[in-house]
Amino acid sequence: MLTISDFEACFPFYEKLLTYLGMKPVMRSETCFIALAGGPRRNHARDDSYRAEKFQQRRVGLHHVCLRARERGDVDKIYAFLKTIDAKIVHPPEDGPWAPGYYSVLFEDPDGIRLEVNHVPARVCWRDFETRLSALVKEFRSKEVDRALAERPDLLSVRDERGRNWLTSAAA
Repeated sequence: MLTISDFEACFPFYEKLLTYLGMKPVMRSETCFIALAGGPRRNHARDDSYRAEKFQQRRVGLHHVCLRARERGDVDKIYAFLKTIDAKIVHPPEDGPWAPGYYSVLFEDPDGIRLEVNHVPARVCWRDFETRLSALVKEFRSKEVDRALAERPDLLSVRDERGRNWLTSAAA
């Protein structure tokens, strides 16, 4: 279930998107839209007390909604469809570092909620995925340590026996 602020703008977007994805709209009221698929339902509701607010990706709660495509070509098809409904495209279909064969498109609804459609081949080895994810985390941590050291001269970077970087106060 997604809660949105601008129902009038979001309803047509989700009605087109979810219908395109094969879901069947079964209910619409002034504050709620429900579409059903073979599995769980997708609800879109509004609460007028938050109407002036927009979605903020980095707040506590939802980061983005991810839908899995069965085939790589499905990602390209949804991208073509998204252009016909003037969706805000964050990035067009592209290969990603998250897993071997990871391919995705990222877009936003009228409220700014990010949605992703991705395809990951079924033959992906999770050990490879864990290795890639671990490397990405190390790269991120390294950049964060460098940034912190540049901003705070009172910090020192200390590497432990496992090769991890830690920040400590130079005064300690």
